[in-house]
Amino acid sequence: MRRKLTALAAALMILVSVLPAASAKGVLNMKDMYRDQWFYSAANYCISNSLMVGTSNVSFSPKNDVTRAMFVQTLYRMSEEQYTGKSVSFTDVKKKDWFKKAVDWAAANKIVRGVGKKEFHPQDAITREQLALMIKNYAKYKKYIREEDTTGVTVLDQFSDRDNVSSWAKKALAWAVKEHLIGGYTDGTILPKETTNRAEVSVVIAKFCDVFQNPGSVDWAMVRSINHMGFNLTTPENTEWSFDAAKYNGFNYVETDVRLTKDRVPVLLHDATINRTARTADGSKLQGNVYLSSLTFDEVRKYDFGIFFNEKYKGTKIPSLEEFIAQCRKLGLHPYLELKSDVGYTEQDIKKIVSIVQKYKWQYNTTWISYSDYLLKMVRELLPEARLGVVCNYVAPSVIPAARELQNGKNTVFIDSLKFDPDSIELCRKNDFPMEIWVVDDEDKILNVDRYISGVTSNRYSASALLNKHRMEN
Repeated sequence: MRRKLTALAAALMILVSVLPAASAKGVLNMKDMYRDQWFYSAANYCISNSLMVGTSNVSFSPKNDVTRAMFVQTLYRMSEEQYTGKSVSFTDVKKKDWFKKAVDWAAANKIVRGVGKKEFHPQDAITREQLALMIKNYAKYKKYIREEDTTGVTVLDQFSDRDNVSSWAKKALAWAVKEHLIGGYTDGTILPKETTNRAEVSVVIAKFCDVFQNPGSVDWAMVRSINHMGFNLTTPENTEWSFDAAKYNGFNYVETDVRLTKDRVPVLLHDATINRTARTADGSKLQGNVYLSSLTFDEVRKYDFGIFFNEKYKGTKIPSLEEFIAQCRKLGLHPYLELKSDVGYTEQDIKKIVSIVQKYKWQYNTTWISYSDYLLKMVRELLPEARLGVVCNYVAPSVIPAARELQNGKNTVFIDSLKFDPDSIELCRKNDFPMEIWVVDDEDKILNVDRYISGVTSNRYSASALLNKHRMEN
């Protein structure tokens, strides 16, 4: 039986089978994959980049062993080369074998040497020390490392079974340990001759690519970072300034609030009144409550929505939804559009809002969120494949059937909760609903968030950036 891996040992690599690359959409359709699995991000990277496919359209089979042929095929795909050189004579590799070209390429470039003089043993499960040698040889072939960089073996002294490492594998295994590609087990062993499964192999490949081949390529956090009302720490909220700043600060997702003027023009505003963020032309505060719904679009555009924050933003106008979607398309931002439950949208209002998104061909890059499942249903009728988020203060049992009612077999429905206690998370996990949370501005809370959480809305931090750095360092 396999022994439990340490965090360091959660580093051992993925692979490609002979199935076509039609499955290269990530792991979201895999029924045996869950966001809180330690290898989830690595497997997603490998599948998304066609370095592997599932064992079927709906399964990843993480515990299945990886063969030597499969591993070589993955390295061949990583190289993005097309081998046209000489065939190598291994007696157990036939011309018709799906892995023939990969083995020829690997042998010609001294990545593999076979077992004995004439055999390759393609169907044998690859061992940890064999994997280390192949990946090190690949790194040398691609000139990612030099031979003198891999000579020390003292790092293996920490393992109680270091004497079990084959002499031909010591330098390679030591290098793999130093680079955190392979780690030890909880009992202090390295188990060099233990076979490796698909989950372990996926992490090795993903980490190798992240460090050597395509630095920074793997989203280890696998968490969406949604900027609340744009980057409102340094710019006025829900304005073109804040969304420009969100992009500048590394956010690809931005949340905003859609409300209607008196003449039913969709604009961006958090509150029902404009008092908090609007000023008169001379910069003075408004007297008494001024509701957006009492002003036409032309009237509300006469107010200043920037000077309240800082004099340098004087003259900023409230953005229309159309201006915002145009900005999202220009910047490549994915908006989270919150439909406020106190607005009183009609069916025609929702149609207008949807048509604006469609006008800019941004319907597949937009998420719709609301406390009101009724409003989300109206969006779903117009956009059957829309991504919908049920907003709640905590995940009460009644939230689950409401979310279930929104599913139509074509769309994605998730729960967006203010509270993310264990009971709320377990309800989502048990009912197979992705869970996102809002608004989290505490760094420690983000760093310790349950791995089931798939999105974090924040005024302050990019959760992905924080978690990537933290999890790669630890």
